[in-house]
Amino acid sequence: MIEKIRKWVKDKTGVSPIIAIILMVAITVVLAATIYVWVSGMGGGGSTAPSLTLKVTDDTGDNSFSDTAQDDIMVVDHMGGDKIKCEDIKILVTDPNGNEYTLLWDSANTKFADSTNGLETDTTDIDDGYFAVGEEFTIKEDSGHLTLASTGVWHVKIIYIPSNSILYDKDITVE
Repeated sequence: MIEKIRKWVKDKTGVSPIIAIILMVAITVVLAATIYVWVSGMGGGGSTAPSLTLKVTDDTGDNSFSDTAQDDIMVVDHMGGDKIKCEDIKILVTDPNGNEYTLLWDSANTKFADSTNGLETDTTDIDDGYFAVGEEFTIKEDSGHLTLASTGVWHVKIIYIPSNSILYDKDITVE
């Protein structure tokens, strides 16, 4: 019996080099995947920008001002995507003269406003504090500042505050 065991031990060879390499690669892949899953779970999920489509035009929608609404500058339409809280939106506007305006949500008056510098919004569509598909607001001069340049190239940037993501960033020419 002892001879059989010796013969069996002598006849056995180690694992072939090819199988050894395959096993090492498999172990490495499994270990890397485990570490990736563990590490990715540690980072807190950041805030992402909502998905939405905006259309910004002058007050008539065809880049020509109507004489009856000279204080209306442009209209922002929510064309599709997510409904978002108005307080999560910041609107940066630069007029043709280079003046900059920051419009933030004023929940008491249910509008976006930069009353210091003279812009506000008409938000009759927005009555619940959320900007949803089909709703729009008009950026206009507030009643105390009726000396803004209405025509020319306006730059509009709309930012989603929680992630500081840019939702809209374009020039609009108003004639």
